[in-house]
Amino acid sequence: MVTPYTQDGEINENELRKIVNFLIEKGIKGLFPTGSVGEFFHHSVEYICKVIEIVSQEAQGRVPVVPGACSSCVENTLKIAKFAASKGCPAVVISPPYYVPLKEEEIYQFYLQVLEKIPINVVLYDIPFRTNRLPPGVIEKLILHEKVIGIKDSSGSMQNLMYYIILSRKHKKDFSVMTGNDDILLPALYMGCSGSMSGMAAVVPEIVTEIYSLFENNDHQKAKELQFRVAEIVKLIEKFPFPVGYRIAMSIRGFEVGPHKQVVVPLPNTSEYSRIYEKMRNALENLLSEETGLNV
Repeated sequence: MVTPYTQDGEINENELRKIVNFLIEKGIKGLFPTGSVGEFFHHSVEYICKVIEIVSQEAQGRVPVVPGACSSCVENTLKIAKFAASKGCPAVVISPPYYVPLKEEEIYQFYLQVLEKIPINVVLYDIPFRTNRLPPGVIEKLILHEKVIGIKDSSGSMQNLMYYIILSRKHKKDFSVMTGNDDILLPALYMGCSGSMSGMAAVVPEIVTEIYSLFENNDHQKAKELQFRVAEIVKLIEKFPFPVGYRIAMSIRGFEVGPHKQVVVPLPNTSEYSRIYEKMRNALENLLSEETGLNV
């Protein structure tokens, strides 16, 4: 989920509540606030907890809220996870620590320290482009822990996904394997993934849920067509700094996401920016109009 801001950088609570209801009404099965697209890395623990509180309050138990509790600091991770538990969240998503390279045993001990002290389940988060990689040996041990219920894989590697699915089949059949990469959602489902936790589910939830439905109903050709179109939009989003592209896409859908937290280096010229923006707008408009009869 994108975190909408006021002009002075505070949480735009009204808009955040609108986003929560929008996603639930469009069929999303769970909410993932304070993740990478939600820019947790720009926020204090108190700010993150406030987002979790608003989302949980607005969701009103209609769908599970599974927030990110990512930090390089065990204490901060614990604070966020315990707060999420107090608001009724069934689990939190936790990545390995970042900034400082860690050995495999250090990453394992980080998770153990957290798991021993929180009253809530954990979804592992492998996002190796931005944190320490979650080593296979660590996953093999953590999957046996009763509080570890799944993994979000944002490596983009089909090989990694297959490895996690094999581990699940071998050790814990109710262990959920989810992709964080929108451009491989359908292939991931064919391999046996439980689903996805991804940015495009916030931008075009009606399309992402339709891909699931088509997959379940064996309408493979139509599912592939939608997957290709989603992947095309992802490529346009990725032309902007992360996660600005997702914020722009949400603004095209009519949400007041507010200013960007980080200083964004402008594209080489205004015409190039406008060209990409218009391509994204047209792609979203055409996709939604053709598939749902709706405008953005």
